[in-house]
Amino acid sequence: MSASQIQNAVGILGAGNWGTVLAILAAKQVPTVYLYDRDPARVGEMNSTHENKRYLAGVKLPAAIRITSDLEEIFSACRLILPVIPSHSFRKFAQSYAPFTRGDHLLVHGTKGLEPVTHKRMSDILTEETSCLRVGALSGPNLAVELAQGQPGATVVSSRFDEVIEAAMAAFSSDQLRVYGNHDLVGVEWAGALKNILAIAAGMLQELGFGQNALAMVLTRGLAEISKLITAMGA
Repeated sequence: MSASQIQNAVGILGAGNWGTVLAILAAKQVPTVYLYDRDPARVGEMNSTHENKRYLAGVKLPAAIRITSDLEEIFSACRLILPVIPSHSFRKFAQSYAPFTRGDHLLVHGTKGLEPVTHKRMSDILTEETSCLRVGALSGPNLAVELAQGQPGATVVSSRFDEVIEAAMAAFSSDQLRVYGNHDLVGVEWAGALKNILAIAAGMLQELGFGQNALAMVLTRGLAEISKLITAMGA
């Protein structure tokens, strides 16, 4: 598998709203983007209508996107592959495509969360269940619907390996999306999971009738606590 395959084809595993948006963004830079959905009926519908009516109705999919339910096809055609699957089913799904992985695949997940019960990070699951060591995470303040509408945004790709960072940045950087890179994989994954707590707290404050002062207090102190926690976790 040559280095040029990173630029020629990218695989997205998961045709939910975030996975579909990542496919749309990658199609700005990559000639062929494979988007995986396990349901052959939905695959046929999306390929014929060029639309994901279940998650992004009204948003047309670029011609570069090829939807498929064949995992082996994706792993044969692509070197850079992004699993975008909910954390509670991440390991089981990784086991389903593990037989198709090779050591030169680059896996960059787009999942914010930890594995239930074990509290393991998604990158740990990837290295445990597949033959890939060069793994990373794509995470940031990214609302899928806004990006699908063409609004600007920024995200970060984190990995211990420069090759992973550079490949993902090349695939997703555009005039719409600014992609930053760093090596703090532990911090990025833990922050992506813990931010959900702040989001819930912010919603509670709003419903209870508190104003901006209380919101600012909770967010700033929450961020400080997250920083201390992820530092203790090895960030």
